[in-house]
Amino acid sequence: MPSRRRFLTTISTAGVVGLAGCAGRGVSTYSPGTDETTEWPLPAYGRGSSAYNPDAAAPRDGVTERWSTDLSGVKPSARPVVAAGHVLVPTSGAVVALDLDTGETRWRYGQDQPWSSAPVVRDGTAYVGFADRRGLVALDIETGEEQWQVETRGDIRAAPTFETAGYNALYVGDDTGRVYRIRPEDGEITLRGEVFGPVTALAHDRSLLVGTESGEVYNLLPRDETFAGQWRRKVDGWVTALGCSREGGIFVGTFRGTVYSLLDGANVGSSRWTVENGGAYLAVTGEDVVATDGGNLRTLDARTGSVAWERDGKYDAAPAIAGDTVYVGGGEKGGNGTGFVAAYPLSGGTGLGSLVGDGRRWQFDTESAVIEGVAVADGAVFAATQGPGESPSRVYALDAA
Repeated sequence: MPSRRRFLTTISTAGVVGLAGCAGRGVSTYSPGTDETTEWPLPAYGRGSSAYNPDAAAPRDGVTERWSTDLSGVKPSARPVVAAGHVLVPTSGAVVALDLDTGETRWRYGQDQPWSSAPVVRDGTAYVGFADRRGLVALDIETGEEQWQVETRGDIRAAPTFETAGYNALYVGDDTGRVYRIRPEDGEITLRGEVFGPVTALAHDRSLLVGTESGEVYNLLPRDETFAGQWRRKVDGWVTALGCSREGGIFVGTFRGTVYSLLDGANVGSSRWTVENGGAYLAVTGEDVVATDGGNLRTLDARTGSVAWERDGKYDAAPAIAGDTVYVGGGEKGGNGTGFVAAYPLSGGTGLGSLVGDGRRWQFDTESAVIEGVAVADGAVFAATQGPGESPSRVYALDAA
């Protein structure tokens, strides 16, 4: 998706929400994560696509490079995932599995093939969608060997997701608007349904949420031989992100940058609030929505949509939240472009002691722009860059200093 620089111009809710709190909110209501053994098994962490792990320990006061690895001629096509001792990087030509500790390439699946969607991992198996007739492929995460493959009617752009009642069903959507329920152990398709337009985002929170390129969000439930629509909501363009908070909120990011907070249940997808030019990529908690769009980084109050704080820059990668810290990436694309990974306190950077620059906890500079998104696992931050032209793309693992 092309980057675009946005400036906050209009915020609309049920009435009008004014610009507020851009300097930060002072005392943080979040706590640092303490678990140094966490994984990031789906591209936005969990089945609800929140990109938020409150328990994950991650670098807060500075970083050092654990390793960086050249992707050998391929470009990242989605956010890395981290599970079972591996970092899986979907790319324009293959799925690349790197050793979590050393960055050494363990295996590659595919060679000069169309791009792959972000994988999802469960019980030693990685499930990956492709932009060709292979559809969905299940790979052994230790060896990269194919376990099964199921053809879909169209290409798969959105990462699959699992149902929240367990991991007994895997949901997949393709670019013809078909939605599938698939049995993870053998790839059998157990249910099919249809939505309007290519599927661009999936999340599961008691029911299946589907976002499309044509600008619609669907809430679907399995019924007999197909899916029953709970509600259907039109938004202002290509759905780039869906995220569900633990408190039950549904948040939508669009290519145009509008962010929606949708109500569920009896409210059938109506808006709690809408923020124009809020952001395309989201990470959500019960209190905040962090958004990036290739320009600004901003945090919105999850209840009202008002701006809690924002920072100007070139934040092109989807954000991640661990404990009390936001992790982002971006940079200048092109021949002379450079990039970065940065960490910000969720409070916005006031009242928290010694910080650098515009409230950052730290910044790590990379040779080219960080794209797609960052992941937090194993006490570290993982990010992939896109080298300009024929220059190499790289994956970085960053430990606490």
